[in-house]
Amino acid sequence: MMLIGRVLVVALMLSWSVSANESWAQTRPEIPQVSQKLDDVVHAYFGLYVIARERRDASEQITFRNGTLSIRYQWSKRASQKGIACSGGRWLLVGRLKSALGARALFRKLPKVQKIDLHFVQVDTSVKPIGDGKYQQMRHVKTIAEFELTRDRAMKLDPDVLRHTLVGQRCVRFVRTLLDRVRIGASP
Repeated sequence: MMLIGRVLVVALMLSWSVSANESWAQTRPEIPQVSQKLDDVVHAYFGLYVIARERRDASEQITFRNGTLSIRYQWSKRASQKGIACSGGRWLLVGRLKSALGARALFRKLPKVQKIDLHFVQVDTSVKPIGDGKYQQMRHVKTIAEFELTRDRAMKLDPDVLRHTLVGQRCVRFVRTLLDRVRIGASP
């Protein structure tokens, strides 16, 4: 008899907590998910992240502080410095995907953004034996390229012209003149 009483008490408590949670969920205001909004913005305007945030490497981050939108993107391809420079500049100015809108459209839509930084990072991993047949994975994240574009400079550029200009041999030269800062090469 005592067991049946305990079961009834537990069942009542569970049903009360479920109904309380459901009513709270229905009455609470929608809490903005800032990181999800940043993901959506970066995807819409640059087409960089095509995988869900929870499936990305921890080195890939999007932050917004003091008017600067910073994007860290894991560059996993083997490419020349020219290839990295051209891709980074192009992706920042007109977007990676055809559906992307580019930096000028983002600056027009979001007046609080004054500068965009795009960092390509590379993750080097190694393992270290720690005994008992176990290993510890060591991760070293290094920035291999940095691109910076300010609002003033972006507003003067025509993305339709850039889509056709930022290709081929002249791409790197154009990227270096169009962006505020381009730095290629590993940093610790």
